[in-house]
Amino acid sequence: MNRFIDGHNPIDRLKRKVKKLEEERDSLKFQLNENEEKMMVLNKKLKEVKLQRDWDNVKFNRVVIVIIHTLFTNVNINTLTTKVNDLTFHTSQSTTSPSPPKLTNLTLFTKVNINTFTTNIS
Repeated sequence: MNRFIDGHNPIDRLKRKVKKLEEERDSLKFQLNENEEKMMVLNKKLKEVKLQRDWDNVKFNRVVIVIIHTLFTNVNINTLTTKVNDLTFHTSQSTTSPSPPKLTNLTLFTKVNINTFTTNIS
């Protein structure tokens, strides 16, 4: 019943082909599984890198905000101390001799808090 073409049995040839294709399919499945695992690891690393970059941006923004805050508060404190010192100078002019400018408790307290705040963030 089996006819031989060119000295080969066509059914055996097809069986060998099927076996070869199944082996190729199995090897491709194995490679796919390996690549999926690698992709999952790379996605995890990518997320970690993104989170680290976002965290670094947040830390940088905090530092910038603190610097801006200290600059503006120092400007405001300096103007406040100048005004307070002018007032004390004008009032002391009416007395016998001018006194040196004095820092008020408010400005000392504010400067101490700013220095403490900046050292805590670092």
